[in-house]
Amino acid sequence: MMTYQLDEMLEMIECIDAQIISLLLERYQLSRALRGMQLNQPSVTNLRDQKVERFLRLEHANTGPLSDYAIARLFTCVFSLSEEENAATTFSP
Repeated sequence: MMTYQLDEMLEMIECIDAQIISLLLERYQLSRALRGMQLNQPSVTNLRDQKVERFLRLEHANTGPLSDYAIARLFTCVFSLSEEENAATTFSP
């Protein structure tokens, strides 16, 4: 790994953080669209019903150094936020 100065490393972390936020927002938009489809088409699969499979795919994709437990905790938060936001959007006047 290349040696970076502190400022360069901090800047890289800030860029990664911005990418993470962008991807989370994109994921939320997709989740919201899917939620709309679920409300209009009862035959559309509910993602909550597929949680176990989703966690298994995440564990398989995890190459470390984070543990599978850490990945599961992280995505539990991501999934919960999407569900909470979708519920708030769906039920707000």
